[in-house]
Amino acid sequence: SSVGFLPGGHLTFEDAWAWSKFARTVVGSDSIDFRSRRSSEEERSFLASHVAGSGLETTYADLESAGQVLLVALEPEDECGAMFLRLRKATRKSGLKVATVAPFTSAGSRKMKAQVLHAAPGSEPGVVDAIAAGGAYADLAEALSGGIILVGERAAQTPGLLSAALAERTGARLAWVPRRAGDRAAIEAGLLPGLLPFGRTLDEAGVQSLGWGELPARGLDAEQMIEAAASGELQALVVGGVDVRDFDEPAAVREALDAVPFLVSLEVRASEITDRADVVLPVAPAVEKNGTYINWEGRLRPFGQARSATSLTDRDVLVRLTEEFDL
Repeated sequence: SSVGFLPGGHLTFEDAWAWSKFARTVVGSDSIDFRSRRSSEEERSFLASHVAGSGLETTYADLESAGQVLLVALEPEDECGAMFLRLRKATRKSGLKVATVAPFTSAGSRKMKAQVLHAAPGSEPGVVDAIAAGGAYADLAEALSGGIILVGERAAQTPGLLSAALAERTGARLAWVPRRAGDRAAIEAGLLPGLLPFGRTLDEAGVQSLGWGELPARGLDAEQMIEAAASGELQALVVGGVDVRDFDEPAAVREALDAVPFLVSLEVRASEITDRADVVLPVAPAVEKNGTYINWEGRLRPFGQARSATSLTDRDVLVRLTEEFDL
């Protein structure tokens, strides 16, 4: 429990699974978190309850056939280009109506002829509550019955927004749209404290159904690990493809990396973290391995190795370390 794991959001599902199992069964720590950004317990609970293990509940095809789509903390043109093209096509060809909760009217919103519900930063939960309550937004609330709510990663930056956006209040389907290629795979592999693969929890039933044996108690999230490392409570950090500049306070992350007694980095390139690491274990980039990414739909996207190389994947490295533990 004195070891923390920060694997980042760029892993394939196979590598993410190896990180999850290595941390919990070999090292005995549940302190693991893929989020190298601002995060919260509200977001962790939301991802565990509404994303992990949900499968193909909402797809690209569903977006085109939906009558109404509501965007919350999401700009598809900037954050998910393929989704934006589908939405724009549907607004032009199929009569899809798009509404967005945003502080201003973006170029993408104009292209989709979206209804913009203007909300100053931080006031978005009140607007979402107003939609669910009807009133001035009664027509939108009615249209969302059978529609789709798309929630972006940035929703985690506004306290209360993920709780306010729960689809049960409108009868709409809900989908979370991350920004990194490996985020959905990380959730399905259990790279969050208290969350086991495919939405299992750390209770007795979840642990038994997974079959990994006895598992540690609930661990720390990313921000808590950084604080614990800076204060000397954490004895070691194992860090994957993380850039300290992704965090809100890079200086605090650098301080934690300097303070932790033992730092291990699994990396593709030189970085501020490898400069500070006691041990650097080079791992293969995506073009030098095969694996599976999982997109926002929950759809598996397997790929083959594009370039001939003998680089070790994250899972290869963790398997070899496991053998050193005689496990």
